[in-house]
Amino acid sequence: MTTQGGNRETESNVIRLTIPERSFPIVFCASLVGFSLGSYRGGRLAGKKFLAENAHRAPKTVQGWYFYNKTKNYKIMQMSLKNGLVDGSKMGGIGLLWVLGSVGAEKARQRAGLGDSVYRPIDDLSGSLSTVAATSIVYKLKTPAIKRLTGIAVLASVSMSTLIQLKQIL
Repeated sequence: MTTQGGNRETESNVIRLTIPERSFPIVFCASLVGFSLGSYRGGRLAGKKFLAENAHRAPKTVQGWYFYNKTKNYKIMQMSLKNGLVDGSKMGGIGLLWVLGSVGAEKARQRAGLGDSVYRPIDDLSGSLSTVAATSIVYKLKTPAIKRLTGIAVLASVSMSTLIQLKQIL
């Protein structure tokens, strides 16, 4: 890579980012699931809302029914996309938070000089628990909801660790 003056940049001036291998699939899958659920919920909500708002003035002609259904379908598509994008970005952010918590614990463990394979499940657990903590703070969850969310997070991290160990065995 050359600059405008023609000088070659040194290796120390190059910025390198190391992205953990599990960050892209986790964030992508979380965003995809969030988009799917959000668009499904948004479409159903838009259909019911349109019906409730227009029940008092039902169309009386064939052309009226055509435009009624056309408008309803456009409203459903619009709300599906909107809610899908919102929920997809929320779920993607939660997935990214999990990855950041897990990678942060892994980096801290490596700085402390602890082994790699034995403590890997603890990294996943810390990522899950950091996600629970951030989610409960952002959404101001009550204690029973935090307990349920913590149980789900522990179950998810144990499942993730088990799948990773099975992958290494096979």
